[in-house]
Order: sequence, then structure tokens, then C-alpha cells
Amino acid sequence: MIGFARDGGFGVLCSGALALVFGAEARSDGVHLAGARLGSAVLATLPYLFLAYVVMGLGVAVGVIDPLNPFRALAYFSVSSTSPGTSSR
Repeated sequence: MIGFARDGGFGVLCSGALALVFGAEARSDGVHLAGARLGSAVLATLPYLFLAYVVMGLGVAVGVIDPLNPFRALAYFSVSSTSPGTSSR
């Protein structure tokens, strides 16, 4: 479970960095331009998300039987089973 927590930490760190950049650009160039730049950055990552989903399907076919499985797995593994007071699954 440590790997999932570490990956979640990287996700939070990257989201925080993205929010910091958005805030700095919004302050200097305006919210509209900063939002447009953020939107173009998100659109630029969409092909890579699709490619990652295809690679995941090649490695773990069960993961793509239902398109929502990666999100269900994210929710399932986001809960740490090593926290005090939690029972094992």
C-alpha cells in the first residue's frame, strides 16, 4: 500500500504545482488567459491518457472490461489499509 500512497502524494504535489502556476498566471495575465492556457494544457494530455489506458488494457485486460474500473480502483486503493483503526479487507 505504500506505493499507492506515494503515487497519491505525487498527484497532490503535481496538482498543487498546477494550481500555483494557474494562480500566478491569473494574477499577472488575468483569469481568462490563465484558464485558456490551463485548458490547452489539459487538452494536450488527453492523447497520452488514452495511450496509457490502451497500455493498461494490454497488460491487465480485466482493467478495461468496464471503462470505470480504473476510477473504482483509485477509490478502493485511496483508502490506506495501514491506518490505525481500519480493518483489513
